[in-house]
Amino acid sequence: MQAARPTHLSPQSPVHVIRGVHRPVVERHAVDCAFLWVLRDQAVKAPHYRMRNLLSLDRRIEANREGLVHAGDAGWAACLAELAQDEEDAGATFAAALVAFSTRRADHMRHICQLAVATPGGQRALISALGWLPFEPIAPILQRLAAGSEPRLRRVALRVLAIHRRDPFDALKQALTTDDPDLLEAAVRGLGESGRQDALPLLRARLDDAAAPVRATTAASLLMLGDADGLPWLEQEVMEAGPAATPALALVLRSVSPAEGRQLLSRLSGRPGSERMVIAGTGMLGDPLAIPWLISRMQDPPLARLAGEAFSMITGADLEYLDLDLDLSRNADAQVPEGERENEHEEPDDDVPPQDRHLPLPDPAGVQAWWAQHEASMAKGIRHLCGRPVTPASLLEILRTGYQRQRRAAALQWALMDPDRPFFDVRQRSDAQQRALQSCN
Repeated sequence: MQAARPTHLSPQSPVHVIRGVHRPVVERHAVDCAFLWVLRDQAVKAPHYRMRNLLSLDRRIEANREGLVHAGDAGWAACLAELAQDEEDAGATFAAALVAFSTRRADHMRHICQLAVATPGGQRALISALGWLPFEPIAPILQRLAAGSEPRLRRVALRVLAIHRRDPFDALKQALTTDDPDLLEAAVRGLGESGRQDALPLLRARLDDAAAPVRATTAASLLMLGDADGLPWLEQEVMEAGPAATPALALVLRSVSPAEGRQLLSRLSGRPGSERMVIAGTGMLGDPLAIPWLISRMQDPPLARLAGEAFSMITGADLEYLDLDLDLSRNADAQVPEGERENEHEEPDDDVPPQDRHLPLPDPAGVQAWWAQHEASMAKGIRHLCGRPVTPASLLEILRTGYQRQRRAAALQWALMDPDRPFFDVRQRSDAQQRALQSCN
């Protein structure tokens, strides 16, 4: 959606104040809440955001939510006005769902549910809104949705239960008997993320008879719960380049020894078109033995940024902070007289893949020099993440201070090391993340 439109209205203007509600301000809350959610939805997956950045975004979203709820019917009307411009606007759907379920108005909740389930983006926004709110007030609503006849709303409820890591009515296990692949996938995923050891026998039973896409999710959940029965299925998903190949690779490489991981990456490198997966997988494996090869891949422009991220994933080196990147915009500006530079704030058009857009372009010579100084401090053949051997203490520090992709890697590694612990969700509300991290002290 487009960026928020500025308004220039005096808060003292009486023509806009009706029964204590300043309508332009309320409308601004609706626009901003929608826009900020879209920004946050991108930020939680971005390589250049940390949790402190999410905290800032989340406080602004919450302030806008409070303003809309405080405005009563005017707040709901403002959300509907945003939705009227585009019913498939996920940000506007999130804002409206947030207001509807905050106030728990049955007609408003019913209306936004009917709109949201019509599109995948709307469902994601509805799940996000319900995951944003405290669990206890919405628990009865989730119970009704999980037991209802509308499969899309049942799936929404299952995903929200997984986000909250709460399932007092055991809806996730009950849904394992369904033949609906979307519902089954949501249930299987939720049980793995929630650390539900009690579900292991049921998940094992579903591993062989589930459809292929659900089988990969089932194998992943088994592995996160400490059961290696899922490993062969995940390796097959990787080698056959299935739809879940990349997350499957992350699980496998963080579960096996570095030597076994190197063998898997070697086999994978023989498959045409696997270059990006092998580079990303090298970062996932975390063995400093591969650093020279990663530096060599930085010479290949289409792969350089990804190789730089894998290098940083292993070593913890922040390429921009250490001036180990090639600042293309700065170099281009050096050739143009002051005052004649155009598009100063736009990234150069160098065919950067979307997932690499915010990654720095490494300077291979600078990276090589840095590695020559630090190589002796990192033992080869031992898994590292962000410059340190993997331990609970090092993972906790990354969850507190790392970038989002590094934080997700730490969360995944922690879940594999401690299968009884629910998977730490680096996308959930940042204040809830802070509380969870404080409890780990």
